[in-house]
Formats: sequence, structure tokens, C-alpha cells
Amino acid sequence: MNTILLRLKITLVLITTIISFTCSEASAQSNIFRTLFHGGTYNSEAERQSLYASNAERPLGGLFAPGFTRTLTVLGGANYPSAGVRDIFESDFVSPTPAISGSLPSLSRNIDETGYAISFAFGRRHSNRLRSEIEVAVRGNDVNQTISGAGLGFSEQEDGSVNATSLMKNFIIEFDNQTLFTPYVGVGLGLSYIDVEFGEAIGVAGEATFQDEATAFSYQGIGGVATKLNSFSNFIVEYRFLGTSDVELGGGNGTAAYNTSTLFMGAMFEY
Repeated sequence: MNTILLRLKITLVLITTIISFTCSEASAQSNIFRTLFHGGTYNSEAERQSLYASNAERPLGGLFAPGFTRTLTVLGGANYPSAGVRDIFESDFVSPTPAISGSLPSLSRNIDETGYAISFAFGRRHSNRLRSEIEVAVRGNDVNQTISGAGLGFSEQEDGSVNATSLMKNFIIEFDNQTLFTPYVGVGLGLSYIDVEFGEAIGVAGEATFQDEATAFSYQGIGGVATKLNSFSNFIVEYRFLGTSDVELGGGNGTAAYNTSTLFMGAMFEY
């Protein structure tokens, strides 16, 4: 739990830094992005809107049009694994040593319901309605060990973690309107590298006694609202559901899809 709290604090600091940056002048943001990424071909709002209108007339909303503006999205938030993922870690392991009362102490593991998530994405805006991006996201949840039994009381301690690193290609449709708030939906396809380790509580020098990894096909659904801060930046509140093909987790206790729900906050910059 302490590890999760630390990661959430780091995520909050990241989000605060992003918000501070987005409150700076749009012209200053534009100069920074042109310096870092050599962008800024379409410097004015009028140039961008002309490009978007032209792309909107092309097949697939200009998805393969040669002209576009660039986007950078940075998000942080909380990750909630599905009940199926949590159930994998709820099998009991019984100790061979009898407790004082003659009963056997039991050891069980469970995955924290709340973890952390961080996402970085570089993309292209093709029109006022369509954008696409390549995303790298990291999600993680702690695994806890609980020991209980007659004469032993009850104790719980951090025992490992379940982490997933995803590489996704996302397509997002925005519902452009005359307000500062733009709702959007999207879908993504890609791969996730899932890393599981536990047994740190009983391992030597805190080393995990079990480690496993797998790569799985991934898909996700996206829904959120972007709030326009200026012509170059938007504040984002977003929900994502990530699902994968079945993988074996938790030391062979079973197979399950790594399905999680994630609540994100952050910012998207256009340049």
C-alpha cells in the first residue's frame, strides 16, 4: 500500500506540473513545442482550421491525409483491476506447521483494488473530429499477503505487484461543439506486457519467490471530456477500459484476461 501511495503522489505532482504548464501563455507553449519537436508548420488557428476542413472532405475523415497537426498527451490516474484478475490471487496456501491450538495457519494473497496508471501518447490531429495516437501506458497494483490462524492473530503486508506495460494505437472521435467542453470516444488495439511477482514477504532480502511474465493482445475503449484552456492545450478527464487475451497469472492458479478500468486526468497539447 505504501508503494501505491508513493506512486499516486508522484502522479499527482506530475498532473500539477502539467496544469501549471497549461496555464502559461499559448505562444510560449507553441515556441517550446517547436523547439523540442520541430513542429509548428500550422502556426495560426486559421491555418489549422483550414487544414482540418480540407481533411474532413477526404476519405476516412482525412486519416491518411498528408497534412496534420501533432499532439502530445500526458495522463496519470488510478487503476482498478477487474474481479476476474483479483480472483486469481485469492487462493489459499496452507502452512504445514500446526498452530498452537492445533489448527493450521493460512496464507492468502490478494491484489489491491486501487493501483496507479501513467500514459504518454504522441499523435496526429486530422480534423476537428478525428485524431489518432501511439500510446505507451504503465499500470500497476500491489499484491498483499495475509496470514491468519488460531494463536497467530492476523497480519497483512505488501508481497509483490502486478504490472502491465501497453503499446497501443488509438483512434479518437471528438464531438466538436461551440463550448469549451468537448466529449470524445475512442478505441485502441495493441499489445500488453504483463509482469507478476510475489513472495517478497517471505523471500530472502525481500526478493520475490515467484515471478512470471506474458505478452497479450490488447484492446481498449476510451471515453472522456477535454476542456479547452487555450488554442494549444486541453485539460482531460478520461475513462479507459483495457482488456487482453487470456494469460496465466499468480503461479498457475488459473488463466484470465487482464481487464482493468482506469480513471485518468492530464493534458493534451497540440503543436
